[in-house]
Amino acid sequence: MLKSNRLLLIIIPVILFYIVGCTTTPNTPSSKQLFDFNWTFHKGDIPSVNAIDFSTQKWRSIDLPHNWNMDEKLVQNKQTKGIGWYSKSFDIPSSWKHKKIAIYFDGIDKDNEVFLNGNLLDMKDSKNNTCSCDLTQHLNYRKGNKIAVRINNLQELNDTRSDDSGIYKHVWLIVTDSNLFSAR
Repeated sequence: MLKSNRLLLIIIPVILFYIVGCTTTPNTPSSKQLFDFNWTFHKGDIPSVNAIDFSTQKWRSIDLPHNWNMDEKLVQNKQTKGIGWYSKSFDIPSSWKHKKIAIYFDGIDKDNEVFLNGNLLDMKDSKNNTCSCDLTQHLNYRKGNKIAVRINNLQELNDTRSDDSGIYKHVWLIVTDSNLFSAR
């Protein structure tokens, strides 16, 4: 009986360690939030859009995904190639202040630039036109934030295929504990 109690005292902690250790995975997001709604879009280049206080009042309100090659008005006017801008204003809860926050694009034209509050962000490219970047250091927690995305598909002018242009798949905000974060 004493031997079996000793065995249980050894086995139970080992089993608990194994169960707890195997269920915690690094880089697991605390939160993955769809970021598709309440964007604006403008077809054409506007050099001042990367400024902090640019106006989008005359831009078209859209939700993502948005493929301007499928936009009837732009297709009719033969404006499927060129430069387009997307913008979104948003707030970040103060409870996220000690978290890492990234934006992840499921599908975006490869030639892109992303600005947050006037700062050009470092994009982490990966395959299939997906990319992400860390927003954390440029976020405002006391006032609103504005993200602007510049898409340029001018290099594809001679391409006769009807490729996707713009932010044509979902966009996500990934909120992660700061010690688990890695932008992909």
